[in-house]
Amino acid sequence: MNATPVSADFSPQQWRAKRLSQISILVATALIAGSISHVMSGNWQVVGWLFIGMVSMLLCHMLNHHGNTGVAKSLLIWSMTIVASGLMWVNQGLRSTDILFFPVILIVAGMLVRVRQFVALITVMAIYVVFITLATQLYGMRPHQEISHSFDVMSDVLLVLIVGGYGVWILVNDLQSVLARLTEQVGLLGQAQEDVVRVSMHDSLTGLPNRTFGRELVERALVEAQRRKLKVALMFVDLDHFKTINDSLGHTAGDDFLKQVSTRLQAGVRKSDIIMRHGGDEFVVALIDVADVKDVSKVAQGILSSMNAPFNLSGVEVASSCSVGVSIYPDDALDFETLMRQVDMAVFQAKEAGRNTVIFYDKEMQDSLQTNLMLVASIRVALVRREFVLHYQPVIDLPTGKLVGAEALIRWQHPERGLLAPFFFINAAEKSGLIVEMGEWVLREACRQVSYWIKKGCEPFTISVNLSPVQFKRGNVEEMLESALLESELPASCLELEITESTLVQDVEKFMQSLQRIKAMGIKLSIDDFGTGYSNLSYLQRFEVDKLKIDRSFVMQIMKGPQERALVAAIIQMAKSLNLTTNAEGIEEDDVRKELLALGCDLGQGYYFARPLAPEKFEQLIFQSSNQPS
Repeated sequence: MNATPVSADFSPQQWRAKRLSQISILVATALIAGSISHVMSGNWQVVGWLFIGMVSMLLCHMLNHHGNTGVAKSLLIWSMTIVASGLMWVNQGLRSTDILFFPVILIVAGMLVRVRQFVALITVMAIYVVFITLATQLYGMRPHQEISHSFDVMSDVLLVLIVGGYGVWILVNDLQSVLARLTEQVGLLGQAQEDVVRVSMHDSLTGLPNRTFGRELVERALVEAQRRKLKVALMFVDLDHFKTINDSLGHTAGDDFLKQVSTRLQAGVRKSDIIMRHGGDEFVVALIDVADVKDVSKVAQGILSSMNAPFNLSGVEVASSCSVGVSIYPDDALDFETLMRQVDMAVFQAKEAGRNTVIFYDKEMQDSLQTNLMLVASIRVALVRREFVLHYQPVIDLPTGKLVGAEALIRWQHPERGLLAPFFFINAAEKSGLIVEMGEWVLREACRQVSYWIKKGCEPFTISVNLSPVQFKRGNVEEMLESALLESELPASCLELEITESTLVQDVEKFMQSLQRIKAMGIKLSIDDFGTGYSNLSYLQRFEVDKLKIDRSFVMQIMKGPQERALVAAIIQMAKSLNLTTNAEGIEEDDVRKELLALGCDLGQGYYFARPLAPEKFEQLIFQSSNQPS
């Protein structure tokens, strides 16, 4: 940011010194010019006085130049007065044009000296006028001059000196007062502009350079590093869970937290390094003159350690952490924009890796990001083109072998790659937020399809639909469910929502209220992949779930040994004690089915019974199961 603050160019003292220098040179020049004609006419008395004046002016200029302004002012005023008096003495006295020096001297004195010295000067001039009049008229001290003075002339000169001097002082004093006020205003304006410039270039909360000024500083450092063949390390510091601090302790505590973070960051790097506040809870650190990348790692780890130390916020100790992404100039990129993109990718990977860690950028991140961006774009297009389809996997009652339900599973009928399983696209859909639109389509399509089969004569069965945590965070799940059931005319008792254990621990109170309203609608709740997450029994009781789905990782290991069997048995017994139905996923062998049945598992699904089927094939299966023609 190229802004030059306005400031006062000079103080009153500096102004007087500048004028003194100009006046001394001007007077010296005038005296030199005036002496030429007198030298030619041989009037050496006048030349002598003029020479004294010239020497005095030069000496005055030298003193002023060396900072002795006070002495130089006095020398100029009094030497000019003495020279003017001398010239009047050797010339025509009060009738000489040399008397005009006195008003000029008074004007100069009004600009340069204070009131006491000014009054003294007028007094001396008045005394001299009286003296030269008396010396000429009464005492004959100027025998070579005509006695042409009169007391009337003296009184006129004295009157002009006093009145003129007073007028000069008033005028000059007013001008100096105006100048002083103007100087003060200019100074205030300059300070105000400096403050504006500082505020526009620094973060108002932490005092650190803001994003704009910080970028300018880093770009300068890159230019210098290129010249000196050194490295610059750019670190993106993202505070973990800052929103939680703001929401729980308030914005004042959040601001105090950011200030403390700023202080710790500054303590962790050199004064020559650059720290800027990039955003709300984001900081960028530039380590300049880096000789060894190992030093960067040490600094980054030091930042992690400093952020792990407790923060005292209004008497409350708060634990925190941060995620750090690092990119190196010139190893990774040669310009600021590219380095910033790289550290952004690196800090994202750090968060994905569990936060509170340091990740250095590598090229694979760029390739992965580009692939993910292309995938997200393809998913958007697929939603518009209706390329997604639902397949249905039967859920079997283990004791009777009867089909009692199904799970709706999404597939992508890709125009080039064929039928794709969720593994290829669900993760990208969740991170991009497209899972909300996708999940709503799955819900509406599953309800529509099952309602169609029931109306066609199939016995009612339960259709299970997976809900993403992202859908719950949007806050419109209940309205979406009501709308889907109303449009499809599917009984609420035929719909089961599968939620993961991780969903249960997010904003528990709000989530519990939402689930209670969903339960009141008659919709069943199932915990998907039970045993792989938090497995908190208190959540199972509070949320009044209906079913536990035993994860396939446990089911497929059940025949490996007694410990694996005991783990599945414990889950089934716990579910029975809580009056919950159990559903085992991933049954692929008859021995596994029999073992689960022996342990008391209620339901099962997997390739042993059937793979996920397209709607037309699943329709044949359900009508065969109910002994009705397809």
